Amino acid sequence: MSAPLHPAEDARPVPGALSALADEYLRVLANERGASAHTLRAYRRELGGFAGHIAAQYGAAFGIERIEHTHIRAYLGTLYDRGLTKASAEASKAPAPRALHRADEPRGRFGG
Repeated sequence: MSAPLHPAEDARPVPGALSALADEYLRVLANERGASAHTLRAYRRELGGFAGHIAAQYGAAFGIERIEHTHIRAYLGTLYDRGLTKASAEASKAPAPRALHRADEPRGRFGG
């Protein structure tokens, strides 16, 4: 079995306030859940896209505690507008932001 990919390797950084939370989540995926390098790259890419959307729409200082499930849905809407089918967006783009949101629920850093 190969060594887990460090979350910061081989993928673009996650911008803004979500960066530290995304790094923490990717470390858990790599080290505690044994996620593959491919999965980690895909999740980092999609979390980066979501964080970029949040920063572009609401500003880089938009707090994590203000992010709600409606922000994830709005992000998916922009993907649909760019031509991704609903099935494709749900299968490939939505899991990372939703999983991050669910994983953080016990800590309460997200808004709801």
